[in-house]
Amino acid sequence: MDKILLIEDTPEERKKLESAINQIINELSLEKQVELEILSKEGNEIDVLFPKGTDISKGTEALEDRLATYLNSRKDEIKLLVIDHDLSGFKNDKLSEPVISIASHSASIPLVRYARINRKTVDNLADAIDAGSEFSIKIDTNDEINAARKIINIYDGFSKIKTELNKIDKSIQNRGAHSILSAITNAKTQEDNFWMYVSGSGLLRELIELNGVMNSKGLSETKKEALIKDRLSYILGYWFYNIVLAFPGVILNKTATYSYLQIKEEDFDKYKENFKEAKYNGPFSLNEEFWWKESLDEILDNHDVETGFDLLQKNGVDIEKEDYGYYCIMTKKPISYEESKSLSWLPNGAILSRVSEELYEQYAPFFGEY
Repeated sequence: MDKILLIEDTPEERKKLESAINQIINELSLEKQVELEILSKEGNEIDVLFPKGTDISKGTEALEDRLATYLNSRKDEIKLLVIDHDLSGFKNDKLSEPVISIASHSASIPLVRYARINRKTVDNLADAIDAGSEFSIKIDTNDEINAARKIINIYDGFSKIKTELNKIDKSIQNRGAHSILSAITNAKTQEDNFWMYVSGSGLLRELIELNGVMNSKGLSETKKEALIKDRLSYILGYWFYNIVLAFPGVILNKTATYSYLQIKEEDFDKYKENFKEAKYNGPFSLNEEFWWKESLDEILDNHDVETGFDLLQKNGVDIEKEDYGYYCIMTKKPISYEESKSLSWLPNGAILSRVSEELYEQYAPFFGEY
């Protein structure tokens, strides 16, 4: 049975999130696959769970290394860590977000960080800037049910990547992350597009470090292969979720999709069957919808139209056209080309990702464009 490990220092909030996560597990009929576990009720079990004197490779009794040892000992069970951004409520003040982040990265166990904040557009900008270098996923829990859906989707996405990676021929793995991802998503035609997301990201540094494991001595080939696949699925999961899916270009979220089709959200919801062949069904699509841009283009080409609006009109649907086409990474809303700006630091593949011209001018120093 897979475990999602929740670390929350406030009993009331822990109860809310625990209830929401269990509700979504039940809704998706995953009770026999995954369950929620609470690490420490009030933070007073830390030295029991991660005792000093443990034989660890780094030869240190720092809490992050003891925690990493604990997580490594339970890798067959623990598939996701979910933690509060602020853990100051623990009585002993030992367990913190940085400590857990270091340990989870060492153990190659994905980490979701959450906070109860009223998000602003500048927060979305900060997340976008950090996404390429962080090994964690940020969510907010103002809406516990929505947060729980994201958590279960993230768990499922990482699990699917690891499962599919084990099915991929070694020759494909050796070609790089873009080839692996195209194989995992069954999209061979997207290999070059995925490559545009690789260049310039922190993924390359991690893959270079992974090469050290591949060439290390003293490990059996079986053990070495297991370590590589474990680490690779961990790296790929973050890259895919935090970069490829976060910056629409190859795969489009719902907002980017109806924007690209130049129709309203409510019209897309009503008539999206017209675009069902473009639906993305790979990792991280358990309860969140995405579409392939290339497949949307094929649908439009096959009907000899330029936009989704044109296609629906051709099919006798009377709706209004929206002058969208792109996705603002700060507001997370549709935007037109004329009212937006491109950003030099966005992944090359994120061709539909832009930022509102008004916000661009307001936050120009953050963009480093001047």
